[in-house]
Amino acid sequence: MSGPKLTALVLFCALALLFGFILSVGVVGGFGGFLTGVIAAAGTGAFIWFADIGKIAFARGFLALGAVFIVVPIVGLAGLGEQVGDVAVETLTTEQSLTEEQFNQLAITSIFASAGLIFGIVVGLILILIGGLMHKRPAPPAPTSDG
Repeated sequence: MSGPKLTALVLFCALALLFGFILSVGVVGGFGGFLTGVIAAAGTGAFIWFADIGKIAFARGFLALGAVFIVVPIVGLAGLGEQVGDVAVETLTTEQSLTEEQFNQLAITSIFASAGLIFGIVVGLILILIGGLMHKRPAPPAPTSDG
């Protein structure tokens, strides 16, 4: 494995682990956030591992990190939806109304999850654009006519 490819592998896997954890820990807890980060890092590493050259490895790192920024907040928002559904079912089955504190907590969590989703989509699309532009292979030289 070449130096630039190894550098890309270590750098982008560490970033995927970090951002996978940060973007999901608020919804799924500490251990779930760590597992999300590990899964994101493993996917990023597998994507970079099969790159031919260092430039392509860095491009794939940007693409994978962009995917992490887009997918992890979506999964977190789905988990938040499950939490809201559980609270709604519990409220309906016990016939007790939602307290103001519970409602405020759900509202604040929903606002932060939605803001994280928008942030993730914007940053993720920028990273995917950078990776896509870097991933272009040089064009083969044009044939010359010596005639």
